[in-house]
Amino acid sequence: MIKCLLAAALLLTGAAAGSGEGADAARRWLEKSHLAAGGAAWDDVRSSRARFGIELPGMSGTAETVTDLTTGRYVSDATVGTLRFVNGLDDSVQWSRDPSGQVHAPDSQGEREASVSERFRRMLAYWYPERWPAELSDLGEVSEGGRAFRRVRIVPEGGRAFDFWIDAQTSLIDRIVENDGTRDETIYLYDYHAIDGRRVPHATRFSTGEAQYDQFTMLQSIEVNVALEDGMFAMPAARAVGATARFRDLIAAPKQFAGG
Repeated sequence: MIKCLLAAALLLTGAAAGSGEGADAARRWLEKSHLAAGGAAWDDVRSSRARFGIELPGMSGTAETVTDLTTGRYVSDATVGTLRFVNGLDDSVQWSRDPSGQVHAPDSQGEREASVSERFRRMLAYWYPERWPAELSDLGEVSEGGRAFRRVRIVPEGGRAFDFWIDAQTSLIDRIVENDGTRDETIYLYDYHAIDGRRVPHATRFSTGEAQYDQFTMLQSIEVNVALEDGMFAMPAARAVGATARFRDLIAAPKQFAGG
């Protein structure tokens, strides 16, 4: 569930650190992807609010995500069937609140690295390297289904490595591949359209390689430079939930983001 929302948030979704010919080639491909997606039209985007439809195995729902692109903080509120899921990233920790109201904030080394990479992507730091340093590598070209892709590996400082597959013809980012330590997780980006000069994918698919478990999102609306409220990204306090309260939570419609 959380992975589905992280994929959706990338709908919004220079030179990074690195040296040598491979880093230079990777940098050029990232610059091409920036221009293909609208270039300077992204320069003044500081925050966003996006609404999505969600399709999970046997379930569907809606979600809304607010992102602070200057810091990488975000909060997502999703309703799937009768269940409500809230997750976010504040100044220091990535957290989630399950339908029972319990709050989780995993803190292993791998999870901290994944959180850094998530923050990096939400800041669009692959286009704006002054926002977060990273090492770049050019992994060369690969063909699939009659299409050619250039693969660029990015390792944010303090984060986990991930790969961009950039369409060699359109220069748009086609997918993001990240290994969680046991398997590859892939976010496919589809159906790019321009909104106010910024080209964004209107659909995503999150997959671990088993198609029956794939998760989909469909963009419904997006706003940029929205007002951000104090505390809206903060991890909520954990609370115990009895059976009656749990039932009431599950049937109640979501009213606002966590912390709002």
